[in-house]
Amino acid sequence: AAYWYCTNLSRFANAKGLSARLFYKDRVSAAMRRIGVLDAAYFHAASDRFFGAYYSALPSIAGRDLSKSGEHFDKAIAAAPAYLSNKVLKADFLAVNLDDRALYTKLLEEVLAAPDGEDPDFAPENRAAKRQAKKFLALAGDRF
Repeated sequence: AAYWYCTNLSRFANAKGLSARLFYKDRVSAAMRRIGVLDAAYFHAASDRFFGAYYSALPSIAGRDLSKSGEHFDKAIAAAPAYLSNKVLKADFLAVNLDDRALYTKLLEEVLAAPDGEDPDFAPENRAAKRQAKKFLALAGDRF
């Protein structure tokens, strides 16, 4: 329940803007850190996936750290390589903020080339990740 609370509160804050993101960031990061301590593998390395996006999405004055972002995304991908959303989010958050079009393209093409998998826990999400990867590749010219 804590993971879904954090995920949805983060999405709400992102939709509301910078002041909401700053207001909720400490609450969400504390809960996600606890989730990572209790079960680092939970929901396909959700805590590391979250912190990968978190450190990329923060403004510089609030703690943006692209190095930490990359470390967390790499941990998530290593822990759950078949879960394609880890790579989509790395492309969307880290590669864009690094202004690294080659990394962005590589990650999204890897997602499109990967099998959906047979696991009913993530195969539907992998199909959604592929749709998102296709959309993001089409937007590459606007993002770089």
